[in-house]
Amino acid sequence: MFRLLFLLLFLSTFGVVHAEIFTVSSQLDSGPGTLREALEKAGANGSAETDYIHFAATARLISLKSPLILSSHLVIDGTTLPGAALGLSDAKVTIETVIPYTDYTDRTALKGTAINHLEIYGLSFSNFSAGGRGASPIYIAQCTNITIGAVGKGNIFLTCDYDVYLFKCKTVKVSANWFGIAADKKTAVGPAFGGTLNFRLCDDIMVGGDTKEEGNLWGFRDYGVMISGINPTTQAVEATGEKCIVKNNSFGVESVSVGIGARGYIQDFRNVELINNTFLGSGGFDFKNIYNSGKIQGNRMGIGSDGSKSYVYSTIDLENCSNMIIGGKNPGEENVMANRVSFGPGTPGVSANNCGDILLQRNAIYCISSMPITYKSEKSKVEIPVIKIDEYDNGTLKGTATPNAEIEVFSDGECYQCDAKKYLGSTFADAQGNWKMTIPPNVGFTASATLNNRTSEFLGMGLQMGNYIIKQPTCGQANGSITGIVVQGATAIEWRNAEKKLVGTNADLKGLLPGTYSFTAFLGTACKTQTFTWELKDITPQLYTALMKTQPATCSLENGGISNVFLSNLETAKTKSISWLNDADEVKGTALALQNVKGGNYRLKVVTTDDCTVVFGPFNIPAEGAPVADLTKMLTEHADCDRKNGSITGLIGSGKGAITFIWRNEKQDIVGAEADLRGVPAGKYTVEVKDQGTCGSLFYSFIIEEKNGITVDDSAYDLRNAGCTTNDGWIKNLKISSSDRLTYKWTNDAGLDIGHQIDVVNLSPGKYKLTIANTYCIKTLEYNIIRQSAKIFPELTYKITDAACGEDSGMITVQTSGIDAGTKLRWTDATGATIGHTNTIMGLKTGKYSLFLTDEKECEQHFKDYTVLRIEPLVMDLAEVNNQADHCAMGLGAISNIMIKGGVAPYQYEWLNDREEVVGRLPILANIPYGFYKLRVTDNSGSICNFVEKGFVIENIGEEIEAPAVADVKLCSEGEGTIRVLNPVAGNYKLYQFETGGQALMENNTGLFTLEMVKSKSYFLSLANGNCESKRTAVPVTFAEKAVDVPSSFSPNGDGANDTWIIKNIEQYPQVIIKVFNRLGNVVFNSRGYGIPFDGQSNGKILPVGVYYYTIHLATNCKSISGSLMLMR
Repeated sequence: MFRLLFLLLFLSTFGVVHAEIFTVSSQLDSGPGTLREALEKAGANGSAETDYIHFAATARLISLKSPLILSSHLVIDGTTLPGAALGLSDAKVTIETVIPYTDYTDRTALKGTAINHLEIYGLSFSNFSAGGRGASPIYIAQCTNITIGAVGKGNIFLTCDYDVYLFKCKTVKVSANWFGIAADKKTAVGPAFGGTLNFRLCDDIMVGGDTKEEGNLWGFRDYGVMISGINPTTQAVEATGEKCIVKNNSFGVESVSVGIGARGYIQDFRNVELINNTFLGSGGFDFKNIYNSGKIQGNRMGIGSDGSKSYVYSTIDLENCSNMIIGGKNPGEENVMANRVSFGPGTPGVSANNCGDILLQRNAIYCISSMPITYKSEKSKVEIPVIKIDEYDNGTLKGTATPNAEIEVFSDGECYQCDAKKYLGSTFADAQGNWKMTIPPNVGFTASATLNNRTSEFLGMGLQMGNYIIKQPTCGQANGSITGIVVQGATAIEWRNAEKKLVGTNADLKGLLPGTYSFTAFLGTACKTQTFTWELKDITPQLYTALMKTQPATCSLENGGISNVFLSNLETAKTKSISWLNDADEVKGTALALQNVKGGNYRLKVVTTDDCTVVFGPFNIPAEGAPVADLTKMLTEHADCDRKNGSITGLIGSGKGAITFIWRNEKQDIVGAEADLRGVPAGKYTVEVKDQGTCGSLFYSFIIEEKNGITVDDSAYDLRNAGCTTNDGWIKNLKISSSDRLTYKWTNDAGLDIGHQIDVVNLSPGKYKLTIANTYCIKTLEYNIIRQSAKIFPELTYKITDAACGEDSGMITVQTSGIDAGTKLRWTDATGATIGHTNTIMGLKTGKYSLFLTDEKECEQHFKDYTVLRIEPLVMDLAEVNNQADHCAMGLGAISNIMIKGGVAPYQYEWLNDREEVVGRLPILANIPYGFYKLRVTDNSGSICNFVEKGFVIENIGEEIEAPAVADVKLCSEGEGTIRVLNPVAGNYKLYQFETGGQALMENNTGLFTLEMVKSKSYFLSLANGNCESKRTAVPVTFAEKAVDVPSSFSPNGDGANDTWIIKNIEQYPQVIIKVFNRLGNVVFNSRGYGIPFDGQSNGKILPVGVYYYTIHLATNCKSISGSLMLMR
């Protein structure tokens, strides 16, 4: 009673804790009127109600020497300071640190741990930078319900390492703040390595808000938003948040030329949203480990509010994400990603790695890099659709895609290649995968395919320029080339020369003369790549002879030579061979320096690795002391074809004594012995000139050409052997010339006449003879045509998708990267009908399909058979399902014995509750509360009907619980008493003040309640299991002076009856003091509390039979009880 009165007195004297407003009037670090004092008072005021920190006009600038400690249920509002705000901002109070930059003291302004319900408004934080050591003006850990900034109450963060650092916080909203931009909204402020929001292991986050006014504004920082479940101490992912939203913010300011250098990142969440944000001169966002869903909609990257061109450093990267929606069909949901600063060709606008379903709709993605990729998916966890264009005819697109996919088509952007700038419209591929769409003529285009919330990579051109090869022309011939450019997705290729004349339409350009050549690839008529230009030069070798030295030979000795000659103009070519030839075309040297040769004429023959052959000379090496032949007056009369009317005259010899001449033909037959050679046919002739000296003979070679003859050049003729199964051989491109009219006659090995043209075609295997004739002579040529053998192809990797969903939806894809690009494919069905010519055939019913390959020699062969099976529909058999009801809402429900049939195992199970939360991933769902549940089963087929779902209801069965029996409560006065259940059982006992209604005063599972009892109150007790509860039993409480029943005798004789002194109701007084005296007044029993009853012994000795006396002090506010006690045996 005394304690209760004291409590009432305390409350009436001091009152209930209530909200306070603490006003800051001093700009000092500590002392009266400072922010530090106000925060200390707020902390001392408790957290039952919200306290407010306001500011007087004298507290506009506050300088701190150490962190200020925050408490719960607190609002710090800088906008309460009288007067104008700072510049164009909402902030009015500046907080800065005076700690030197080089001091490693904690440079934090506001710091708190284990707090909740905190709001911070209207403050400007400055000078909280520590050289990248992680200084933060706001540092809060293990918190809930944190609000930083609001519309009209935003904060400013300037020159800070990390503006806001939160660790293990939940329910966070950051709105209407400025980061790295001064109050004039024109000046970028901040360290080059600084960051803004660094949230670790936090959840339920909103950065910005549902309105534009709630959005934050970023000026200059290295990092913007960094939110993850990574513990910075362990560097391990330790938490997965439920949701994180970034909405209506501006990363970068249109009036400032700098922004956020690095991309923001959000990872380790179940659900994320990036909605209606603007990115100017800043990085985009990375999302990693997003497990349930994500929305990226309405964002504008790289363009100003008026549509003007800006730039971004990056766009969107996804890693290990699921169910991401990028853009949408509703107005305003599409994203714009444009004008990325190029970090190399092939940079995608949206990059996904190791992700599940990714849906892209209606987005404008353009000017991403010099060779852009709109969307790139790598290591996808699911099979994404495919799309290709098969035909384009000035406004009409035709193509193929995954059957039944939705096709989105976009017009070209402003940059080199085809980007998805403007959405033109949609269509659908039919069941065979064919699609068609009409678009405006003379535009570039790209397109994507979407099926089951999965979007394909976009159509577009790809160029791989890293391995192209330039072969310069040589020998003045058209043998230069530019090869090795890999072109993907183009509808046309153009090569043009310096005069803009079209000279090629394939990726490889061959047969080139020296000149300038330009390459452009097109997609449609208006979309093209950057034009690449190369200049080719003639690299025919040249011989430098200005320093040439000639060493004469002596007589006919081999001691002459030529030196100091050099080759030039080789460039990329190299010499394959060098040879010095004499008049007899004999090789006499293989190096640039010719040594140890006889006197005579020598020519230098150079062959390059480009097969360019150049002959220099002749160069004469004199033979000192040998006879000399004067060739200056020599005349050669060429011979008619097959006639001996050629001659060589005018040769004059001189030397010692008589001069003799001996002429020999190529067979070394002597054909003349005079200076003049006459009456010989065409051929090569050598003359030996000899005098009577000792040096020996000189030899000279001459050629009498064939006149009116037939010249045959078959060095580049085209002979094609007959095909594997066809007589389609040919002999073409023989170069035959004559000054006279020619006739041709082809005969086969049977002597039959088969043609009279220079080319002959449709040849079967065999020997063929061509007879060529003119007025003067006849020549014959013989050729052999054989049957081509079939090419042996390697094993090809393939994938078969069986037909499913009751439709003809089978598909076979063969990887053809292991065979030549010119190999032709032909597919047939079981009837032998041709059904396709690409590496993928779709829309297949069950059955056998055959692939035939045709090599570059047009030899077709049966390669392999493939069988498409039918996947039976996925069915959930509930015939023997066991639906076990919950019991009193104790979570004892279960669902089992569900049989899954059809589809392709293994199956994936997913149980969801009525809030669409996943509650299980096994075939059996157990230990669940009553309610609605849905089982979704997905098979491993990857088909469009690879899942089935069914709803279940778990009922709740109650039970009638017997009301508990309660022991009587008898008290000597108001105060602490104990209510005790007789024979307690398992369950939850609840103590009430009323017989019906009202909240339980206390509850436990023991049935024992100790509480302060007053005469004015009644008590009732019930037993509950889950949400099942018995009727309430009234607790009999009586107040009497003699609240206990004291026996006057007991007999501790060990017979099991009345062996101890049992005092009824004594358990109500745990602090009771009981004493027992003998007749002499000596205490034989003394006990505080009566846990061990008096058993007739004192200090282990049996007391004698007789009369004893006792006193019982129940409590301080109860009368003591005394009396006599008879102890019997």
